[in-house]
Amino acid sequence: PIKLEAKFDAISGFHLTETPISETQKLTSHKDGSYHLKVTLHDTSQLRWWLLGFGSGVEVLGPSSLRKEFKEISNKLGTIYK
Repeated sequence: PIKLEAKFDAISGFHLTETPISETQKLTSHKDGSYHLKVTLHDTSQLRWWLLGFGSGVEVLGPSSLRKEFKEISNKLGTIYK
């Protein structure tokens, strides 16, 4: 398992209020409309696909290894779409 920490924009984060990723998720809303998610999940490819489905509406904050992985994906996408 990993301890996922992520920041979601208003629309993507609101989705988590209606359809939680886990019963144990901790979702905090902020004045700017964004949401901060903390949850422990299994480290799977399905988790990555789920996160990628939010596109630029999510920023992976932790763990650092997953953040690094998403940064690499983002860089590759930037190269493709130049």
